[in-house]
Amino acid sequence: QWKLICDRGYLGATLQSCFFVGMLIGSLVCGVISDAWGRKKCLFISYTFLGVAGVGSACVDCVSFFAFLRFVVGFGLTGVMLSEYVYLAEMVGPKRRTLIAVLFALFGGAADIFFVLIAYLIRAWRTLLLVYTVPAFAVLLCWRWIPESPRWLLAHGYVDTAYAVIMKYGPKKGQRS
Repeated sequence: QWKLICDRGYLGATLQSCFFVGMLIGSLVCGVISDAWGRKKCLFISYTFLGVAGVGSACVDCVSFFAFLRFVVGFGLTGVMLSEYVYLAEMVGPKRRTLIAVLFALFGGAADIFFVLIAYLIRAWRTLLLVYTVPAFAVLLCWRWIPESPRWLLAHGYVDTAYAVIMKYGPKKGQRS
């Protein structure tokens, strides 16, 4: 569509680089946001960036704006990956953290394979970008049921809220933690 061949062939690499620069900046910024504002807020911001920029990427006609949106998608994706990992590690006890880390990596790898299969089936790149945004919006729809990390709450002085989250989602009496 944008004639990314011959003398404009460099644009394909530039667009990919914009995505990875977004990931780089996201890895620097999202950790700070996650520590300052909370895991849940960082996830919300990251999923919103990922979803909105993903839909925008599928709809835009200007290659420059597409490059900017790919940067935002990379930023959001890194925010999601970092914050989800920390969130999951903080939601379980020390005995289960290794298991959670392994499962997180396995599901990430399975998701990559799944997305490759989707790309094989959907050849229209705009439609493919729209399909890739569905998980972001699915998480945003479930937003109100996702609690903040009790460890983050405790670290920032929200003891009562952390206690409420632990009592609601933690092991019940007689269960093993």
